[in-house]
Amino acid sequence: MECYSQQDLTGNEKEIEICKGDFYMIYPVKKQLVVAFGEGDKNRLGVASTSNTGPKPAYITKNMGAKRVFSSFSHSCIIDKKDQLWRCGVIKRSSNEEAEYVPINIKEKVRLVALGKFSIFVVTDDNKIYRQGFSKEGALGINSDYSNMTKMDKVDDEEQITDKIIDITSGTHFTLFVTETGKLYGCGNRFLKEISLDGDNKIIQIPLKEGTKVLKAYASMGHS
Repeated sequence: MECYSQQDLTGNEKEIEICKGDFYMIYPVKKQLVVAFGEGDKNRLGVASTSNTGPKPAYITKNMGAKRVFSSFSHSCIIDKKDQLWRCGVIKRSSNEEAEYVPINIKEKVRLVALGKFSIFVVTDDNKIYRQGFSKEGALGINSDYSNMTKMDKVDDEEQITDKIIDITSGTHFTLFVTETGKLYGCGNRFLKEISLDGDNKIIQIPLKEGTKVLKAYASMGHS
């Protein structure tokens, strides 16, 4: 098995992303080959192994030119040098389990990605929002009836956020969006019900104190 150490990161011209899921991390090294290590349950490491593994390359990424890497509970994603999206692992009840990274069919260039426990949200270069996953507690902004989206689905035009989205982050069953004008939007009642809002059936704007502008949002699998 090919192994990597801190020395392999030296001189890397790209920013190194450290992405932590429940039990593992993924990061790109020299030449942007993605290397994964940790618990491989659900094939979430993209190295064709479900066992606990030391640093091991995801070989399909060798010529991909990975720019960003994202990880979550049971799946991981990569944005490549062409701004296309790849995924491995499985999204609960909403996708096949992929042992290696496979391309996601989105025609537009991908600019932002957020992975929830069982969801993916994507913002494209033209500011369109796409989503896929398991909608427990309204996590996808469609309902709380445990609905599934088995393919990437573009949010209806009337629900799209018109201001440019500059940041997106997902928790266990909710997602937050930040615009360049400082507005905050969200969907998913795991969080929004706590602040007396209903983000079950659509993406909604979250009211802020007058004069407040949001620069960045943070979410984890337990809080935001």
